[in-house]
Amino acid sequence: MEKYISALLISFYVYGFAGWVWESFICPVITGGKIKNSGFLNGPIVPIYGVGALSVSLLFSVHETYLSIFIGGAFVACVIEYFTSWAMEKLYHRRWWDYSDKAFNVNGRVCLEGFLVFGLFSVVAVKFIQPALMERILNHGMLMLVVVALESSFFAFSAASFSLWRAI
Repeated sequence: MEKYISALLISFYVYGFAGWVWESFICPVITGGKIKNSGFLNGPIVPIYGVGALSVSLLFSVHETYLSIFIGGAFVACVIEYFTSWAMEKLYHRRWWDYSDKAFNVNGRVCLEGFLVFGLFSVVAVKFIQPALMERILNHGMLMLVVVALESSFFAFSAASFSLWRAI
């Protein structure tokens, strides 16, 4: 059980890092924008991607249809994004993203474009990435998993506390 939980924690950091790469480098290159450090933390992690990818990976089976994963995963991710946006606005009195200029948005917190991207990412995560990632991570010894999970947690909490301290 501990090995499985450690593997999920490592998966969270892998997805959080992938989200940071996506938002900081890939999206700006695609849209012609400026490359930047994305997110509210100082460091290469965007936690909402870890939460979203793990939620979808735990809620949907690799044996489900592509369409059910696409629609269900997109819905789950949009719910997470909506409530994360709302909670961060209440906590920090500012918005980290605003989709008001996008078609079919809901209060500027989620939009159709995001729904479609989240659906695609959900299918890729559930069908391909998470099974391969878990197999690879679980093949390592327990000590290695615990050390990596603890180091990752220390790094993330340090980045979060520094970011929160800086905001005060």
